[in-house]
Amino acid sequence: MTDPLIPVDTYLVDSLPEVWFGAVVFALGMYIVLDGFDFGIGMLYATRTDEHERETFLAAFGPVWDANEVWIVAFGTMLLAAFPRVYSRLLADNYLLALGFVVALVFRGLGPELREQREDERWKRYTDYAFVGGSVFAPLLLGMLVGRWLFAGATLPVVLTG
Repeated sequence: MTDPLIPVDTYLVDSLPEVWFGAVVFALGMYIVLDGFDFGIGMLYATRTDEHERETFLAAFGPVWDANEVWIVAFGTMLLAAFPRVYSRLLADNYLLALGFVVALVFRGLGPELREQREDERWKRYTDYAFVGGSVFAPLLLGMLVGRWLFAGATLPVVLTG
């Protein structure tokens, strides 16, 4: 068997892991900042009772929410490509949190889309619940997921005892 041209344990550029780490963190940060606007609209939407105000909120949310979701896809893709062990460990250890996050995003996206399908007030109320619920639970679950990722080694007794 011949030797590989590039040894398996080395990089062509020594700083490549740091560059990828910066790109992964940048993608996650962009998602949090840009989609935070959408989450905020969903949370404020629950405080409005006037139909015109609700339509205005949905009109502000509609054109950008798909574009903002691209950042979380880029984050996951770059994490898988650059750090496959971290990706697999993150999802394996936090499978239910990740699944809950994705389900919350689905409800948040489907709520406004399905709201326009029927003129029934009960239907609109349920789709509004889906939109608001997804907007509340998605950032909560994402925060729990990132917190568990960052502080996976810390346990409560260690924190309390120093």
